[in-house]
Amino acid sequence: MDRKQEIKQSLDIKYYKVQISFLMIIYGLMAVLILLMFAWKSLFSTGLVVVLILTVLFSPFWVYYFYRYFRVINNTDVFEYHEVVLNEPHLSFLFKSNYFTVTFVDNSGRTVKVDTKAIFGPSISILLPLFDDYFNQKVLIAYNPKYEEVIVIKKLT
Repeated sequence: MDRKQEIKQSLDIKYYKVQISFLMIIYGLMAVLILLMFAWKSLFSTGLVVVLILTVLFSPFWVYYFYRYFRVINNTDVFEYHEVVLNEPHLSFLFKSNYFTVTFVDNSGRTVKVDTKAIFGPSISILLPLFDDYFNQKVLIAYNPKYEEVIVIKKLT
């Protein structure tokens, strides 16, 4: 599998896709229900205004996840691949998710210590990769020195 395909199959990209889909579904359901509710009361134009406000409220989240997705996809040629063990977990501030700190030597010989994204969830999570499946496991990561970010490609062990 080539680099671009590996990155497209990475945990981070899957996470961004799930979050975008989840937001779209929630937004779509809320918009339809609001429009039906206001149309039932003959206030369709008011319903459109409320849906517009809802769109403005959801927009920052869509922009964030689309930006993250395309920033990774459009920079596949600058990523360096490294094997690391995910053994430094941290609890994220939001959403009860976890992230790891990884340390490795990059291609220029510099020791790098960087955090993964908080994409690992508890055992009850259906939208996130399970923390227990990756803790103390050897994984393949891709490191982007330009943005000093790391994405988790796949588990190796």
